[in-house]
Amino acid sequence: MLNPVDFALKRPITILVAMVALIAGGWLAWQRIRVDIFPALNLPVVYVCQPYGGKDAQQMAGLITNYYEYHFLLGSGNG
Repeated sequence: MLNPVDFALKRPITILVAMVALIAGGWLAWQRIRVDIFPALNLPVVYVCQPYGGKDAQQMAGLITNYYEYHFLLGSGNG
């Protein structure tokens, strides 16, 4: 049985060709792989436009946002 180090020293061209083949194969595999770690969820989206004149940002956040958060929570079938 031939030692791997002796084989590499006796046949450097074979090792070079094998390394080029491994690098080329890895590069081709990397180019062709299509992996997405985030799946397409296709979640429903709701847009709300509520005009309230004369309110500043703090009043909108305090009064309007809490009201809609409460009612949209029930829209998912939880209540």
